[in-house]
Amino acid sequence: MAMTTVRYFGPFRDVTKLHVEEVPGGQTVRGLLKVLEEKYGDAFSPAEKPVPVSGRLILLVNGRHIQHLDGLDTRLEDGDVLSVFPLIGGG
Repeated sequence: MAMTTVRYFGPFRDVTKLHVEEVPGGQTVRGLLKVLEEKYGDAFSPAEKPVPVSGRLILLVNGRHIQHLDGLDTRLEDGDVLSVFPLIGGG
């Protein structure tokens, strides 16, 4: 079975109680977010309302921002790593 590694950063570690986990691969980022939403709640919701994912999360697949790939339709293959960061501001 294809597996994807998900790495959590910041508050997502508090939500999941994990730093990293293995999940079934062979799906899109959007599909995986739906799975994570069912498991952990709205923090992972891929829905566009009230705030789009791009306004809440930074998602990297193998170190590349999904904006530079196929966005939420980026396909996750066996061995890929999805990193989930909070969108934070600072100075």
